[in-house]
Amino acid sequence: MIYYRTEDDVERAGFNSGIALRLLSFLTPYRRRALGAGFLALGITGMNLVQPVLVKLAIDEGIAGENFTLLSVLSVIYLATTAGGSLAIGLQTWLLAQVGQKVLYDIRTRLFKRMQSLSLAFFDTRNTGSLISRFTSDVNSLNEVLTEGVVGTITDLILIVGIVAVMFALSWQLALVTLVVLPLLLIGAAVFEVQALRSYRKVRRLVSETNANLAESILGVKITQAFSRESENSALFYGVSERELQAHKRSRMVGVTVIPGVDLLTAIAVGLVLWVGGRLVLGDSMLELGTVTAFLLYIERLFQPVQELGMRFDLLQSAMASGERIFGLLDEEPKVKDQPDAPAMPAIEGQVRFGDVSFEYVKDQPVLRNVSFEAARGETIALVGATGSGKTTIANLLHRFYDVTGGRIEIDGIDIRSVEQASLRAQVGLVLQEPFLFSGSIRDNLTFGRPDASDEEVISAAKVVNLHEQVMDMDFGYDTVVHERGARLSVGQRQLVSFARAVLNDPKILILDEATSNVDTQTEAVIQKALERLMRGRTSIVIAHRLSTVRNADQIIVMDHGRIVERGSHDQLVDAGGYYERLYRLGFSVDEADLDEDLVPQSST
Repeated sequence: MIYYRTEDDVERAGFNSGIALRLLSFLTPYRRRALGAGFLALGITGMNLVQPVLVKLAIDEGIAGENFTLLSVLSVIYLATTAGGSLAIGLQTWLLAQVGQKVLYDIRTRLFKRMQSLSLAFFDTRNTGSLISRFTSDVNSLNEVLTEGVVGTITDLILIVGIVAVMFALSWQLALVTLVVLPLLLIGAAVFEVQALRSYRKVRRLVSETNANLAESILGVKITQAFSRESENSALFYGVSERELQAHKRSRMVGVTVIPGVDLLTAIAVGLVLWVGGRLVLGDSMLELGTVTAFLLYIERLFQPVQELGMRFDLLQSAMASGERIFGLLDEEPKVKDQPDAPAMPAIEGQVRFGDVSFEYVKDQPVLRNVSFEAARGETIALVGATGSGKTTIANLLHRFYDVTGGRIEIDGIDIRSVEQASLRAQVGLVLQEPFLFSGSIRDNLTFGRPDASDEEVISAAKVVNLHEQVMDMDFGYDTVVHERGARLSVGQRQLVSFARAVLNDPKILILDEATSNVDTQTEAVIQKALERLMRGRTSIVIAHRLSTVRNADQIIVMDHGRIVERGSHDQLVDAGGYYERLYRLGFSVDEADLDEDLVPQSST
């Protein structure tokens, strides 16, 4: 069942019992500890119920009856129940803390596992900050209500029922007087429910907005400083943070109104019991002073859990908003799925065929239109064309980050949709324009796809792409820490690491997505030599703007607006005097989007 997909949907959604039940399911693996905490709560409740009765007996039988022995016994019992209650509360807190940490771990790992399994199409429409908020504020909100909230709510409900029952047993007149304020309490609770639900959903939405702004600002700090946008960006962040602050204030105002409201009702109940109870004691009634005292103690014990229930309902509303967002992610299904019982991809030889392939990221907005080409084993295919012509989309489809919307892609005659994604990707290498390195050592990044690779294999892969000597010149060699996104390495070094990572996986098909476009000419010469070794004996799909990267390709495919408009070798396309020849004369150093429209052929050749 899919719950809610967008922030606006969550904003409009009401209470969902299905979500509440799913939240409780997180406690199932730890039901023994949770039940233990529940039984302790019952014990604590029993002690709270018996203590006012002990006070009543001490006053009416011990003090009024001048029975010192009974008074002493009752005093010891009262002290024992107090000590026992404190011990039970401590043990309950310890159990709930254990359950809470385990639930926190379970929710986050399930979320992370689900997120890792989702197709790229999901991330195309989500911002990073919104996703991060699922793992932080939303998970913490669920954890709080699933541990202390559940046990505490059950305890409070039992305590309220028990107190009311004892009150009626002691004096039905004073019990009715005490409960006369109940209608006011119920009306207040109904108003609070509506306001709290709206308030906490808004808070969750604005927390996501703040996280998104923060993540974007951190990732784009270089551009911010380059364009001297620090003050403007700060103003934007202050604005987002201010809206979140005001939403938090409003939500807390909704919550804190419960406390003075209940305090006022408590005071009214105490005043009524003192007035009515005092008259009954002074009159001809059989009501005793100890009973009135017990009622005063019970009122405190009655309205305290009522007050706590109001605050826990506050937590529940927050958790419902968080639950809707978390289950929205957990229920998200990958757009690219393996077929039932899909076999593993056999060892790839390297023949690639695109057969009349069409694709669209957004419905009715095609990116590829009837693209067909073949690459023989060990052949290099270069894709050339303006930005947005569909080159990277071809690479994405071959790696099966997306599934085609028309036609088919075959490797060695096998439709790639019919085999397991993991077994396909394990044999297809990918080097991106912006090489992504993870925090850790150079060795960790090289062995990312093959954690079991030996040192000899790592060194051999580094030597293939001319990286080994550069690594050995570093202070700690392959154990050198590169930090997030490889910040300590140059652009060329990061690219060589990504090449060596691909070599270590020994793919039969290699996709190079503008792998040299961000480096200078000198670095490109080093990378070009590495590329020649990397591509040797492999079927390669090369996307590039630079002539040096594609001129030796076995076949060059020229793309425009999702169609193949030219194809052939470098010499053939130059002699043809068309789109590619224009690129060649310009030295491949400009954005092809600047080319004259009349130089672009209008039909595939």
